[in-house]
This record gives sequence, structure tokens and C-alpha cells, in this order.
Amino acid sequence: MNKLPFAPAQLARLCSTLLALTCAGGAQAAQVTHTNCIGTLTRVVIPGDLWVTPGATCTLVHSTVKGDVRVAAQAQATFKNVQMNGEFSAENARFVKVTGSAVRGRLDVSGGGSVTLNDTRIGADVAVRGLSGQLGLTRLSIGGLLSCSENAHSPAGTWIKAQAQSGQCKDL
Repeated sequence: MNKLPFAPAQLARLCSTLLALTCAGGAQAAQVTHTNCIGTLTRVVIPGDLWVTPGATCTLVHSTVKGDVRVAAQAQATFKNVQMNGEFSAENARFVKVTGSAVRGRLDVSGGGSVTLNDTRIGADVAVRGLSGQLGLTRLSIGGLLSCSENAHSPAGTWIKAQAQSGQCKDL
């Protein structure tokens, strides 16, 4: 019997996420447009965009996302040691935690609960607005503007390197 690169439970979760395969027809290869993340995935390469659907819980560890990341309302998303080659957006998520990771594009969080960004490199602007929970920012390298506004609590942060900082994040 051949050994699979994933544990059976992890493979089942990964297979259930590949709901967005489209075929151009005939013998042409399938093209992944996005992958829905459910549960915990470790050491995987997501060939396109990654979506955390409304209310879902997603933990991605030691992995690569070749497209954009989108986190939907009431979702819970944790990314640890993940290379994200596109943009990252979250809207009204319950919580978002990104640690030891890299986001090549913009990172935008609008509404929702709490956000923690730790030991992470973001290649473009970071905008966090309208959170009801805590905003923690530590050891960040940001290739553009860090902007925080309309958050219920003052952001906490240390060791932040950005091109410029504005709003609630101006004095971090």
C-alpha cells in the first residue's frame, strides 16, 4: 500500500475543501480557483486562493497559499508560519491570528472581534478598523502604511517597522 503525504483525517478535511474545482472540459486539467479551509491543515500548498467561510474554524501551519486569503464573518482563523503570496482580508471575523508568517500583499481587517499579528512580514499596507476586541501587534515589518481606526480598544504593539503609521496606531 502506498503511503499518503497526509494523515487520513487531514486528507479528508483537505479533500472536503476542494469544492471549487472547475474543468475546462475534455482531457484538460482541473484548475483550482479557491480552497475552503476547515479544521487544521499542516505542511500543505494551496495552489490558489484560500477562503475561511462564515462561521468556520481554520488553522493553517507551516504552509503556503499561492493566492489571496479571505476570512469571512464569524470565522476563526489562525496562521502560523505561513507564506501568503497574495493579499489577506478579513471582514467581521470572530478572531484572526497571524504568527511567524509573511503576506506579500496588503492586509486588511474590517470589523469583527480580536486580531493578533506577531512576528510577521507584510509587503504592503496594513489597515485594521472597527474591531470590538483587542488588537495586538508585535514584531512586524510592514512595507507600507499601518493604519488603525474605529477600534473599540486602543491597539497594543511593540517592535513595529512601517513606512508610516496613522490613526490609533500612530504612536506604537
